[in-house]
Amino acid sequence: WERYYWRQADKVIAVSEKARQEMLAVEAALDVEIVPNGVNLDWFKKKTSWSSQKPIIMFMGNFNWLQNTEAAQLLIDKIFPLVKKEVRDTKLHIVGQHQPESLTKRASRDIIISNLAEDDTQSIVNANYEASVSASPLRGPGGTRLKVLAAMASKLPIVSTEVGVTGLGVKSGWEVIIEDDPLAMARSIIDLLKNPQKAEALAQNAYNFVKETYDYEKIAEKLSRIYLSLAKKK
Repeated sequence: WERYYWRQADKVIAVSEKARQEMLAVEAALDVEIVPNGVNLDWFKKKTSWSSQKPIIMFMGNFNWLQNTEAAQLLIDKIFPLVKKEVRDTKLHIVGQHQPESLTKRASRDIIISNLAEDDTQSIVNANYEASVSASPLRGPGGTRLKVLAAMASKLPIVSTEVGVTGLGVKSGWEVIIEDDPLAMARSIIDLLKNPQKAEALAQNAYNFVKETYDYEKIAEKLSRIYLSLAKKK
């Protein structure tokens, strides 16, 4: 049915280049443009300090997706213990909806589990603002990484796997740090926690990037141009 309605349209909109290519693979004649998912920059509270005596590593997601549960478990079991050895007062904060018991039972003095209601948007804002580093060790595929955009909008430095930022167009070492190995990810997190100036520069670059590329205002302008171009053809 999706393919049927695509064929009826003068133009089809995808949220990523990957989605566009998947559409064209099954319906090569489609006219497909990309208008990505975005973020409301005004909604998020921006960090103003990247130095903390009690830093927090944060992972956020909807845990209906198995990939998010696997990433959280990897953080708890492999990455966080390595960071904890170097920065002893560090805590890990796992935030999101529909967390399974396999995660909620792992809560401890150093591992904070926040199982949110679907409409608890304020806790999302607070978690991004209060965190020191956003860690995203995702290994499975998925859609637009909205939690990464939220971290960028909050000026929160990000360490992620390649999969975790797929399709966003970011550069490792500039807007984010990309590491696929748990040991390398732990080292990068430690580096950011010990070097607040580096964390600030990374976060500011990410904020500039999300403002230019994924701000709702920019996205609305692009969508409006598409609508107007179609109206002129009628």
